[in-house]
Amino acid sequence: MQNATTCVYRKTCNMSISAILYDLVGPLLVRNPNVIFDTPTQEINKRCGNAINEISFWKDIASEYHFSPQKIGEIKKVIASAYIKNEPMWNFHQSVKSRYKTALLNNGTASIFQEWKKLFHLPQEFTLTFNSGELGLKKPDTKIFTYCLDKLSVDPQQCIFIDDDKRNTDTAASLGICAILYSPQHHDAFLKEIRKITEI
Repeated sequence: MQNATTCVYRKTCNMSISAILYDLVGPLLVRNPNVIFDTPTQEINKRCGNAINEISFWKDIASEYHFSPQKIGEIKKVIASAYIKNEPMWNFHQSVKSRYKTALLNNGTASIFQEWKKLFHLPQEFTLTFNSGELGLKKPDTKIFTYCLDKLSVDPQQCIFIDDDKRNTDTAASLGICAILYSPQHHDAFLKEIRKITEI
């Protein structure tokens, strides 16, 4: 995951925004600084973002690290519980969710995503949720963006996409989506940028 240093929207946006699509880890969830992973868990956590097949991902991890199914289950729970809300972005979400369709687009394993759905009540907070491990596609593949737009029933210019990885915002912008590169350390800059796009 690439750290953003500023928030920039990459396309001239349609002022008639009707949907907001969030990346989950980075904008909405951040690592709890008080949780320290051991080396294998740290390595696995970094690799979770590449998961597009739940079964094969954990099968490979179990084989590589010689982990039992019980150990794999423990690692999933440790990783899921190591993330906390980025409160400024959640406050922003609360202020807009009644006016826009909202959705999550997460690169990661389906099982950890399911844990987050329970921990943070994601189905109650967002119109739709999308996960690479469930869909077999991951950002920055253009297909996953067009899939989300189709499910949200919006045109690219009607959707704001918020992510902390420039590869993802660049791809979204190439499709005509109103993409914002986000950093939790520059939330005020994000608010300034999004207010240039629409009346939020």
